[in-house]
Amino acid sequence: MGVWGWDEIRDGVTLQGVVEGSAGYFSDDDDWSFKVRPAQGYKSLLTNQDGFTNQDGQVECEVQPDTYLNVDEYLNNGSHAIDKEWVTVTGTFTRDRSHSVDGSSIGVFDDGDKGKTEIHPITSVLVEHRPANDNRSRLVDFFVFSSGGSQNKALANAPIPAPFAPHTGESRLGTFKIPIPLGATPTFVIRKQKSEPPDFKTIPSSRFSWFEGQVWSGRFSEGKGFFSATIQLPGFTLLTYLVSRGINFRFGVLDLMKWAGVKSIRGLFNKLDTVGFVPPVCAQLQQQIASVESQIAGVDKLIAQDVKEGVKPSQDQELQNDKQALESKLTSLRNKAQELGCS
Repeated sequence: MGVWGWDEIRDGVTLQGVVEGSAGYFSDDDDWSFKVRPAQGYKSLLTNQDGFTNQDGQVECEVQPDTYLNVDEYLNNGSHAIDKEWVTVTGTFTRDRSHSVDGSSIGVFDDGDKGKTEIHPITSVLVEHRPANDNRSRLVDFFVFSSGGSQNKALANAPIPAPFAPHTGESRLGTFKIPIPLGATPTFVIRKQKSEPPDFKTIPSSRFSWFEGQVWSGRFSEGKGFFSATIQLPGFTLLTYLVSRGINFRFGVLDLMKWAGVKSIRGLFNKLDTVGFVPPVCAQLQQQIASVESQIAGVDKLIAQDVKEGVKPSQDQELQNDKQALESKLTSLRNKAQELGCS
């Protein structure tokens, strides 16, 4: 429920991770909402543009579809339930100026810069349900939305009306790209189409194929703005699984299983989908990167103190040399992490 509105940080942002809890509906503004614990590589989305970080370790994702649609039917229903599933959410990365990073409401005299980050509004959601027990098949749900605005209805007619969320009423483009085994033929069933026609196709690659899709939502104000389809895919191969999760497949499967403490491929899938598992080589690099970043921040404070005392940065060459050496080390560590698929 937005009272003070949102600051748009960036549009077209993608978040991957695991949903924690069922999706909810808020009658104050007709929003659908669910929370995602970000996977490695997406944790920066927990922090707003002023450096304040969501204390629950989750990013709330919200959108207002048309009121005739029921959140339970699409996001909380049996084999389609979103809780504990891996999702790819794309939309507008915002700061909510009505709710703080600690979960409390932000009052008139509180600091809205401490607002939590969100994906609001959602443009598309790809929900990857766990494979069948025999790993021969799996279901994926794909949704595309146009936002109705998420305006607080109680304040809609106030002297200063409650604001609308960014990109209200726009026709939005939802896309997905899923790796599948070579020769596989996905099938799909459209559950609801209040949108432009979907465009789904398979693109062969050298080691696997891509199943791709795009849908324009159409405008909410024109009676469109929603698309839902269920896609049936073959089960994972190790390669398609690792690619779908953004994990560098140069790691050997035996190493991954050893590091994860599991004895089967399915066990590895389940372990990786907790988003808490990080290969030791990546964990070490992340610790080193954090340490160097902290050292750079310390040097910056010393430089700022010098400036306050009237010392020009160019006059303290030792500090400048220290900072350059640390920045060079940080670049090297980040490059190594990227090469290993850790970032």
